[in-house]
Amino acid sequence: MPLLRSPHSSYTVVFPNGVPGNWAAWFINRHDGFPKIRPLQVKENKIGHQGRSWVPIFRRIFAKKPARPVKPASDDDFWDTSAFPFETVIDKALEMGLGDFTKLVFRIDPNGHYLDYIYNNFDTIHTEEANITNHIVLEWTDIDAVDIIDTIMKENNKKARFKHTVTPDTDTFTDFYEGFVHFKDKFADKGISVDRIDLSKILKHDLYEYYRLCILIDSPPLKNWKELVNDYNEILMLRYHG
Repeated sequence: MPLLRSPHSSYTVVFPNGVPGNWAAWFINRHDGFPKIRPLQVKENKIGHQGRSWVPIFRRIFAKKPARPVKPASDDDFWDTSAFPFETVIDKALEMGLGDFTKLVFRIDPNGHYLDYIYNNFDTIHTEEANITNHIVLEWTDIDAVDIIDTIMKENNKKARFKHTVTPDTDTFTDFYEGFVHFKDKFADKGISVDRIDLSKILKHDLYEYYRLCILIDSPPLKNWKELVNDYNEILMLRYHG
């Protein structure tokens, strides 16, 4: 049974593959009003998201077939992602025993790393229970940081290259900003805010960008925010250098 409790505000993090959105959500969770969260958990240089995700829509995801398949195509080359009610997100956070909260931040799965998916499924995602007020689009502009992400992605796929976009179809818009403004206006018409935060700047200790994030989530700055950033930078550089 879902627990009866005061209303909360929800923020989602929206980011393409390669951007460390799981760490960003963990970092936001350290701020006032969000669920108390355990110290950074790392396994094989990957950030543990600790259940901070919501699957509002069932989806069957088919594996991409190689150009020259080494075996005949199979109907089993897919996996299912089952939906679950938003109350489960609340229950999971409370069951961790780390204190109550007035704010939540999470990512939307599956395939919720793009604004077009969230907008096209607006009514299913923007429910009264979820009470989503803001979508935080994680920007990644620093040239050196882009090179780092490219290198990390190529470890898993030699043809992969980081492309920062708000839709998976990069031909839809001429650049990131055009796509961002397009969806920002569409969401605004429905009463939902879409904002962007340059995560690569925060990882480089940009005070202005960090304060922008604090204003967005309506929480005071952390005294040790640079220490938390440095802890992740060490992980990122470890992955970068292999």
